[in-house]
Parts: sequence; C-alpha cells; structure tokens
Amino acid sequence: FDRVPPEAWEEYTHLQSGDMAMLSSGCVMVQTRDKTNILLDTALGIVDPPHWPANDLRHLLVHAAGLAPSEIDAVVHTHAHRDHTGWNIIRDSTGAVTPLFPRATHYIQSDEWKFWGSSEEAKARTHFDTNLAPLANNQMVKKVDGTHTLLDGVELVPCPGHTPGHQSR
Repeated sequence: FDRVPPEAWEEYTHLQSGDMAMLSSGCVMVQTRDKTNILLDTALGIVDPPHWPANDLRHLLVHAAGLAPSEIDAVVHTHAHRDHTGWNIIRDSTGAVTPLFPRATHYIQSDEWKFWGSSEEAKARTHFDTNLAPLANNQMVKKVDGTHTLLDGVELVPCPGHTPGHQSR
C-alpha cells in the first residue's frame, strides 16, 4: 500500500502491525427455514495461496454454524475472483484437488464462466483450473443466464461491472 498516504491509515492503526495490515476474506452462510444451506462465495482458500489457519472454512462452518462441508447444498459465486472461490476445493491425503462441498451445486452466471475460462491469461488470474474447473469436471456447476430463482425468496440477479458476469443474491 505504498501509494496510500500515511494519514489515510491513521483511523486503522488497530489493524496494522508494522508494514502489514490485517485483512478479512470471508463468505456468508445462509440457512433457509427448510434447512437448505447456501454458502455465498467461498473466500480465499487453501490451495493457492495457502490459507491462514484462523480462516479455515471447514472449522469456521463447524464452530459458527454447526455444519460440515458435506451439509452445504448450494454455493453461489458472486464472481470468479480467487478470493471468492478459493475454498471450492481442497487437497486430499494424496495431494489431489477435490471439491470441499461434495453435495453442493455451484451457481455462477454463464457470462462469468465464459469470460474467465476464455484465455490462459484469464484462467491464471482467477486460478480457474484449480478453483473452478474441478467442479465442472464433477458435474457440480450450474451456469445461469440472467435472473435465476434459486429457492423461494432467494434470487440471483446479474449486476455486471466488477466482473462481466457478477451477480448478487
């Protein structure tokens, strides 16, 4: 953050340690009345870059929501940047990449998938081949076009801008 003037940081000194700043990279878990568990994004992740132990989504789900990854029914990706898709996968005991949420369907706008899968440069920027492609290989991705009703009262709405296929929920 060398281009940020020091006075701009004064309000945030409690988040700083030397030349480092504490940042948050998270996601939101929603449980509907009928106990459908929906994860909104999956945060930074474990494979690349390595995760911070305090942000291990597996432990956070258990301790904060009492849920195991196998109890997540749906993952909604607002967009495909790696800080929103990192916990889609983990490495198993052999080091192979495997989906963290084995029962979940992952929802993403078709335009988002198409854009970030369109070139090697785009794939590298999002870690597409690591964080997203394994889901498609396991038939876990549902690409949606435009507004999509996930469940009664839960609608995915396109809001391109930050990325070509960004969506809100």
